Amino acid sequence: MSDVNEAISRADEIRLNEMDNAYRAVFQTPEGKRVLFDILTMCGIYDRAFTAENNATNFLLGKQEAGKAVIARLDQIDNRFYPQLLLTIADQREMQKAADQRAANQEPEDHDIDA
Repeated sequence: MSDVNEAISRADEIRLNEMDNAYRAVFQTPEGKRVLFDILTMCGIYDRAFTAENNATNFLLGKQEAGKAVIARLDQIDNRFYPQLLLTIADQREMQKAADQRAANQEPEDHDIDA
């Protein structure tokens, strides 16, 4: 019986390593980081869960638990992933904000003005 348990254990270990590698591959791309952050946002990680309605509160807490599970998984693989994700998203937002400000302050060029 122990041989079966060891085989399952090895199979689980292989599956876990494959999943770790998949997380690492996704997390290495800017798009992957944006998707992970979007998933956490959909889970309401950064929102208040408590409402006047008990069922709604429980629903929101359940969504947040899913997001916390993703964060825990990231921490399990590399405890720098989540802090790096937050820093990357902050940098992306700052770059977008600067680009939006440049676009808003940009004066029309000569060929853009109707005569």
